[in-house]
Amino acid sequence: MANNPKYRFSRGEDGYIIFDSKGYIVEAKGFSSLMWSSNLKIDEELVGKHVDELAEMLKKNGKSRDEYFRFEAYVHVELLKEMLKNANG
Repeated sequence: MANNPKYRFSRGEDGYIIFDSKGYIVEAKGFSSLMWSSNLKIDEELVGKHVDELAEMLKKNGKSRDEYFRFEAYVHVELLKEMLKNANG
């Protein structure tokens, strides 16, 4: 399912997420600090989800509205632009 990782988003030293070229998560770390969840395995459970699914999760369960907006601006939109660029050329 996963292609070679194409896009990595780092959040300081406490977290990151790596997407494949189709927008699916191949690795994640530190998302328990971004979402209201008692699930200690949230990072592992994100693997295989699409960037659109993660955006919805952060919108509904994010600890901070600002974190959701930062994710949209710096990860979601940028990844979609990169995917579109790669699909066209």
